[in-house]
Amino acid sequence: MQNQNQSQTPKNDVFPDRRIVVTNALSLSMFTKQYMALYIVRTSLKSLPNFVKTVTRHTSVEFTHYIRHKATLEVVRKYLPQLSPEPNTDTYTYKPGDIIIVVALKTPQRGQEVQQINEDDLDVALIEVV
Repeated sequence: MQNQNQSQTPKNDVFPDRRIVVTNALSLSMFTKQYMALYIVRTSLKSLPNFVKTVTRHTSVEFTHYIRHKATLEVVRKYLPQLSPEPNTDTYTYKPGDIIIVVALKTPQRGQEVQQINEDDLDVALIEVV
């Protein structure tokens, strides 16, 4: 059964399944391995559609997100419409092969819910576990 926060492209049996996971933070609790290295590349929301096109060219990709903040999700979905429009409060745990995209406020607003944001308010990074 497919989670409401996920969608899939057609399966390609030549390459393994992968997930593109969008989160609003990068936390050590996401990872269960004792040792790992993270490769982090800062990018922009505008570059994400081309990145996704490249990744999905030869493999089946599941899209999911762990963003509870509706305003952030609305901005991200302009560039990644494959994501569910529903906020997700679940906790993310890394699975081998995941492609992680972190989208976070450049200036976090502690203790208050930001109602309006735009793409200039967000930092974006691609994370690869190596």
